[in-house]
Amino acid sequence: MIRLDCLLGLIQRTALWVIVSAMIYIAGWLTWNGAGRLGLEFFLASPRAAGTAGGIAPILINTFAIVGVGAGVALVLGVATAIVIVAGASRWRRLTDALSLICEVGLAMPRLLWGLVGSALFGGVLGLGFSAACGAATLALALAPIAATSLAPGLRAAYADAADTGRTLGMSEASLWLRCVLSGCRQTIAITVLMTVGRGVGDAAALYLTAGAVLRLIGGPSESGATLAVYIYQTATSIAGGFDQALAAALVLFILTLILQLPALVLMRGGKETP
Repeated sequence: MIRLDCLLGLIQRTALWVIVSAMIYIAGWLTWNGAGRLGLEFFLASPRAAGTAGGIAPILINTFAIVGVGAGVALVLGVATAIVIVAGASRWRRLTDALSLICEVGLAMPRLLWGLVGSALFGGVLGLGFSAACGAATLALALAPIAATSLAPGLRAAYADAADTGRTLGMSEASLWLRCVLSGCRQTIAITVLMTVGRGVGDAAALYLTAGAVLRLIGGPSESGATLAVYIYQTATSIAGGFDQALAAALVLFILTLILQLPALVLMRGGKETP
């Protein structure tokens, strides 16, 4: 009979090779079909002819601005939530259980629903409408559960290692967290930052419904503008003759995602934290 551990190992190796093969195929297909349009003009020019020609310069700036603000707020919320979940596990059990449940639901919630919630809450109730501010706020809510659930295990392990020693030395709870726990989780925090930003860069559904799909450079938080993922979706599905341009932009998005995700994978395989 085949041993269970051997079978599980075979399944894991097969799944890994399937994923790697799929990624290689996607990278090759995008490069073959989209690399021909890449060039200096593509990165420096503005879209023309409804996005079927020109470049993606304002789209990239919109992406960095909206995703940067949204991911930054999400990381603050995620760190605060993870700290409450870990530090309050023995004191405020109901609160920490509720926060953990909210994070789990947030992880499972489709991006389209996040877009509808953000559009109704920030765009409607708070009056932001289709705007960069509405998109960044919605993205922050969508990414915060990712940040919190990524951070919590590392914080929990670091807190368990440092709590007794810190209290023996007479350190306050705040000092314990700042000097021992958070500083000992630099690797986990770096992974969380990379993963959170990477997910935000590739988000299309939530931002399409909140930040809009206008192919222009946003001049302020109240203006709407497309990010790179939204631009790809728009040109590929709604604009005649825009598919080739969408493939070139998709190749750029794929490269950006690799730049953000590969260091995270390297760090995750790098072993334990080094305080």
